[in-house]
Amino acid sequence: MNFVDRVLLFRKRPSILRFRLKCAHYDNQFNPSRIDGWIRALMWHRIQEFELDICESDFHLEVLPASLFTCETLVVLKLYLDWCYDSLKVPSKVCLPRLKVLHICAGFSFDGSDQNLFSSCPVLEEMVLDKCALMHPCFEFNIFIPTLKRLTIKSMTITKTTGATQVVINAPSLVYFSYSDSEFQFLVFVGVQSLHEAVIDFYFVCGRYNHSELYVAAAVHLLTRIKRIQSLQISTRTLWSLQDHKVPIPLWLHMTHLKIFETYWRANFTCLQYFLARSGCLETLIIEELPAEWVVHLWLVDITCLSFRLKTIEILSFKGEENCMKMVEYFLSTAKVLEQMTIHIKEGEAKQLQITKELLMLPRVSLRSRIIIV
Repeated sequence: MNFVDRVLLFRKRPSILRFRLKCAHYDNQFNPSRIDGWIRALMWHRIQEFELDICESDFHLEVLPASLFTCETLVVLKLYLDWCYDSLKVPSKVCLPRLKVLHICAGFSFDGSDQNLFSSCPVLEEMVLDKCALMHPCFEFNIFIPTLKRLTIKSMTITKTTGATQVVINAPSLVYFSYSDSEFQFLVFVGVQSLHEAVIDFYFVCGRYNHSELYVAAAVHLLTRIKRIQSLQISTRTLWSLQDHKVPIPLWLHMTHLKIFETYWRANFTCLQYFLARSGCLETLIIEELPAEWVVHLWLVDITCLSFRLKTIEILSFKGEENCMKMVEYFLSTAKVLEQMTIHIKEGEAKQLQITKELLMLPRVSLRSRIIIV
């Protein structure tokens, strides 16, 4: 602590470019006011990038210094306050004219202060809301940021005292959107026309949705609103939620790049086939891992992207189980214009050689296709 005092309070050079402060353990001799003084000193030193990480639940600051929200030089601000805050206290006066990156892991008090924060960042381009909570009764949580290009929402908590029904995203410049949550029914897009890439990871709370029609309908609701994107990363548990597709998922008429990433829930292969059948323009397919539990069922329905579009397939983790080998065989026998399949084998040298021999012997419908083993 004394070392930090000397560095910040007695520093002669006028500016500090970047500073990260992490408080991981609470000490009875530690005075939270020291952090207040350090933050004020950083503002005086015209800090450009500041990260505050408090991961100790017993540690608590009464309020963040007001100068933090009026720093004219600040470009990057990251506040990882975890669950130690009931709400993020934003002062009435906010002015962050150069702030481009804002990451917040804290509770939000919907009393107008959040809108004051958003509207006072005229050049904000990237925002991450991680483990944020709507703490007070409200109907809408509005994210209106005209300059915002990248938005990530993780684990948005709607408390029992909150009457919120939707989170409204009004960001006409948005090109990237990442969403990992179970509160997906609260999400609404307004004026988002330029979205290019999305990362989607739904999950259900046990006993809450239990794979009901409500869950599937809500998942489709969000996917429909981003159906014009060109690149999508989607989790296996999201595919799992769609496997009982009583509500048709949207047609992906513009998507050329698809990545399936692994989560705790594992979809079945039929669900993946169904998703591919709705992705007629797909050119690149990346699968993080082929689960051995997946069983291949050949469809009688022709999948357009496999017949006319899909050129590149990459499997990032492959162990050579029988079902996994059948899935590779399925792609090689149905992807008529396939040019390259890259397979990353996660086994020892002897096993890798055996798997490689088996893969190279599989029949291919595309004469131009090649298999690359990594």
